[in-house]
Amino acid sequence: MSEMNGYTPNGDFVSGVETVTKRKKAPIIAGVTAGVVALGAGGGAIAYNTSDFVKNQVKLATLSPAEYYTWVHEDTSKEIAKKTSETYKQLADSLAGKSKKNMAADYTLTYKVSDDAKEMLIDEMGIDSSMEDADVIIDVINNVKTIAIGASSSSDGNNALANVFLNWNDEKLVSFETVSCMDPMQMFYRIPELNEQFIGMDLSEALETEMDSEEMEIYNTIIEKSKDLESIVSAKELEEMMTKYTDIWFKSVEEVELEKKEEVKIGDIKTEYTTLTVEIDGGFLYDVCSNYVKEVSKDKTIKKIVCDRLELVDEDEYEETMDTAVESIKEYKDSFKEMDIKGEMITYVDAKGTVRGYKIDMDNDGTEVNGEFIIGKEKDKVCGIASLTVDEEEIFNATLDATVDKNDAYTGEIEVVVEDDEDNTVAVEFDKFKVENKEKSYLSGDITLVVPDIDPITVKLSSDGKSQKIGYDINFDGTDFGTIELEYSVNDAKKLDIPDTDDAFMIDVNDTPDLSEYITEEKLSEFVVDVLKKIGLSEEYCDLIADELAGSLDDLGSYDDYYDDDYNWDDEYDYDYDWDDEDFDSDYDWDDEDFDWSDEDYDFEYDFDTEDFEFSEDFDFSDSELTFE
Repeated sequence: MSEMNGYTPNGDFVSGVETVTKRKKAPIIAGVTAGVVALGAGGGAIAYNTSDFVKNQVKLATLSPAEYYTWVHEDTSKEIAKKTSETYKQLADSLAGKSKKNMAADYTLTYKVSDDAKEMLIDEMGIDSSMEDADVIIDVINNVKTIAIGASSSSDGNNALANVFLNWNDEKLVSFETVSCMDPMQMFYRIPELNEQFIGMDLSEALETEMDSEEMEIYNTIIEKSKDLESIVSAKELEEMMTKYTDIWFKSVEEVELEKKEEVKIGDIKTEYTTLTVEIDGGFLYDVCSNYVKEVSKDKTIKKIVCDRLELVDEDEYEETMDTAVESIKEYKDSFKEMDIKGEMITYVDAKGTVRGYKIDMDNDGTEVNGEFIIGKEKDKVCGIASLTVDEEEIFNATLDATVDKNDAYTGEIEVVVEDDEDNTVAVEFDKFKVENKEKSYLSGDITLVVPDIDPITVKLSSDGKSQKIGYDINFDGTDFGTIELEYSVNDAKKLDIPDTDDAFMIDVNDTPDLSEYITEEKLSEFVVDVLKKIGLSEEYCDLIADELAGSLDDLGSYDDYYDDDYNWDDEYDYDYDWDDEDFDSDYDWDDEDFDWSDEDYDFEYDFDTEDFEFSEDFDFSDSELTFE
């Protein structure tokens, strides 16, 4: 039976190790960082369908091991680049005002108070029925059912709205709204329950005052460029560059050992994967870095961005810099090759061409590092392992053991052991864990955290596909403290309503505002009383507080009078400091010729505490004979 590159006509794999050397080096950009990003994303990819199986078998049959190694990672890097460019496009359109959709997010954290929690709070506060006003406080505590704090925000790129609020028993207690604008730079604030009118500030003038002309020019350039990100780099260009530079690591590989149908044990299951082994040493790392520099130096898109779109340098300067970089990397070739680093990286690929994990064994200058991450599926069973060991000392070891039902809901646990110590074992148990909305990552199911010496903590996830809820029943030592629930959602926002400066109460950021023109004492009093009524205080008690508050505000207003610029200190008020009119002549002429501050007899070291110098009540400051000796 004829064979073609290890693949037989009946579709069987042929085991064995093959080493093939690539004849053609692709230009590479590199680095270990690009490789790690692509590797991590590849490990998380999941695809089970017949077409992928056929495609993978064809690639195995027709490509060399090095080419196949590149191919299995290309799809992953392309997918990452595609999703990133789509997100970038949405942001660019939003900043440019081209987007028909604005992004909005809503968060609400609600505490449902239990009777046990109320009783414990009353005990902790030491409230006794015999105490004055005790019934009022107890009524407020017993009246509360839910307390919620939340926030909502929306943005169209140049403008943003935010609202933070506090609810009491599902009723709005108070909220605080802000609106920020980029061009012109303005800020608006208000507490709508206190006053519907916004307080506004124009920060543009303040910026001009604080910045010099050069800084202001840079700032204005940034603002203008931010309105049109695609004038710097388009979404398509970003996708192409991400794909190209992520693939540098894989395309730098010239030798790969490929073994088909290798049996791999993962927890309780055994499966067969194709393994791809790459040797890593100083020479390989030099090739990656060198190819990276070479690729950047001849990248026309990067050149356009730097020279034409951002105008950071002219073309001659840019080319000179790039040529210098290419020549400089050559000087490090011997240093790279002399690096005391050796190791190998193994990639595990399933029958459908999906990367299922990695294993790395490295020796860096005498330090041994061993790590692995592999996941496998057999029928309804899913297992995974992850570990990291340094110089034979285990840093952590994690195992996944789960089953999946026909609705793609997972039940099982992840156990993590730190430093090979059972006392440092943490387990995460999950029951019917399922993704309800892939785009927004909304989940459902129960997750329980099990930590030594602590009661298990169970979090309940639920979603209708439109929002995410995360609930936690607070229960310690048999006491029910109530329930906390976080609900959040990310949606398309309506058109943003920006306040008009003509309608807002505009203040100068350089001056202290007179807020008495914005809010009256009567409105402030009404606002406070309304809040107190909502939390459960009786009308009678609220009226008493209103009277007290009004008096306090009146006192505050009269207190301000003391700081009036026209205040006459010769007024009838006598503060008993012996500065009475009869003792102190405010008409004294300090420029009098008889009073000479430069007099040689004036001694600044004179001891004013000595008995030889004493002010008496009869001392006349207007005496012409006054001298300092």
